[in-house]
Amino acid sequence: MNRRRSVGINSPMPTQNILWSIWQEISITAKLYLLILLAVSIYVLLSSIYSLLRLRSFKNLSKVEDIPSVQCSLQTLKAMSENVRQIVVLAFYLFGLMFCWSFPFAIRTENGYRSFLTPALHDFFLYFALAARVFFLFVVMHTAQWFVSRKIDNCSRRLKTRTSE
Repeated sequence: MNRRRSVGINSPMPTQNILWSIWQEISITAKLYLLILLAVSIYVLLSSIYSLLRLRSFKNLSKVEDIPSVQCSLQTLKAMSENVRQIVVLAFYLFGLMFCWSFPFAIRTENGYRSFLTPALHDFFLYFALAARVFFLFVVMHTAQWFVSRKIDNCSRRLKTRTSE
């Protein structure tokens, strides 16, 4: 049993914080943003997997004969990693725009403005629950991009030390 309900306090916070319950109550703008974020997340995941698989093919650099080809591939992977980083940053800025855009609608109804009590607080809690999930996804995407970027840099450094020997 929920502790707040057991002591008789009615909380304006949504009782179910799963994404589906949030999805049913958010605005069209927020839904559109979540679809964009889903596409960005899939792109980050696929490009991270592709980059890691490509890096794995360079695992044993001491046996690599065609060093210029490997350097060219590493430059391509660096450019891809930079593009992924820029896309994640753009998605973050779009989230800020969507989040700030949605706040005025949390207190507006068809008849004008609501009393700034329970209904408005419910909407604020709803958007903050959504924001928590979005920020978690940003942490995951940023961590994946950072991990791949570090792997590319390490491989590049190993190749440089090999060519300078």
